[in-house]
Amino acid sequence: MNRPLVRFLAHGAERSGPPIYLLRLLRYWKANPAQFDTELVIARPGDLVSQFTCLTNTSVARLDPRSLEMTFQSLTRALHAEALGQRAVSFASRARVRGNPFGSAKRQPDITIVNGATVATVGLLRHLRPSGQVLTIAHELSTGWFGNLNRVDREFLLAKTDRFLAVSEAVRSFLMSELGVSASRVSMTHPPVDLSEFEGLDLNHQPTSSFHVGGSGMTDWRKAPEIWLRIAAELRDMLPKETLRFTWQGGDSPQSSAFWPLEHEMRQLGLSEQVTFTGQIQDTAAAMSQFDVFVSTAREDAYPLACAEAISLGVPVVGFDSGGLGEMAQESGCALVVPYPEQNLITELVADLLHDPDRRHHMGKQGIEFGRDQLDVSVIAPAVADWILGRAS
Repeated sequence: MNRPLVRFLAHGAERSGPPIYLLRLLRYWKANPAQFDTELVIARPGDLVSQFTCLTNTSVARLDPRSLEMTFQSLTRALHAEALGQRAVSFASRARVRGNPFGSAKRQPDITIVNGATVATVGLLRHLRPSGQVLTIAHELSTGWFGNLNRVDREFLLAKTDRFLAVSEAVRSFLMSELGVSASRVSMTHPPVDLSEFEGLDLNHQPTSSFHVGGSGMTDWRKAPEIWLRIAAELRDMLPKETLRFTWQGGDSPQSSAFWPLEHEMRQLGLSEQVTFTGQIQDTAAAMSQFDVFVSTAREDAYPLACAEAISLGVPVVGFDSGGLGEMAQESGCALVVPYPEQNLITELVADLLHDPDRRHHMGKQGIEFGRDQLDVSVIAPAVADWILGRAS
């Protein structure tokens, strides 16, 4: 009997939550084979493509503005012949995934898994026309489902999906209450951290005379780095500024043309000498382990992976109770949440933690235990595999 073939659809291969989530699962299953085969279709190229290629059969459909067919689709849209452009995109996408159309037929997946509710993954689902079961791993709350997907795409994905795997109880509740998905169609498993990435790091967090406050994520509206900067300014005014450093990992770097709004904010707040935006870096864990406190200012986040990593490194987290961070705080004992948008409350909690090394140590110890027992990929990947196999049987 053939092992089931599971095809994952991913929007991209950049260093953000859903691609890293998938990379960790595939890496674990490469070392500890599951009872199914995998392949991956990525809509747009990115930094992680080479790593994915080492783990599973990987195709890039090139649903990005630079591809010839997407340019052609834009032209047909301007000429009111969009159906022709849509057919061209579908043909090109299927050809890239299936290989030589004149060769032997490529095996079709038994299960297709949509890794996230995005325009690109919905596009792949529409163009590739899978015949087997369709599952969706839901990483998103309202910003993803209503802000990024239009009504047609949203209804298409909801109608095509047989079962959902939510990354948090917040997402599970949202799918049922806001999108009308029945409880029987939704399961929940948190995203994984990979503790092997922490090997060799010192997680003792000995108190020093200076404080390092961290943040992380794409530098966009949802992650709200401008609020993070205002909190940094408030902390600077409360504490001796020579004792404070602030570092934001990920997103746009100061060399990017898109960074100028944050550059402006830093100058206006007088933070240019104390704040560093690193842009995209590979070894995020080593830098994050040096933080005394991690501050999440996301306006909405389903189950923030950076916060889960900080907690697993023993770094206390403070942020808004606007998504999955609230349940992370309750489960781990290593995070504190306040109502959005009360940034002054975040500032007060961070200042209190910086002045209380014993409390930071106690919270950090709980966080390390929670990461080991509940979030490590050795726990999460088998649970996700069982969920997939339950659909294949």
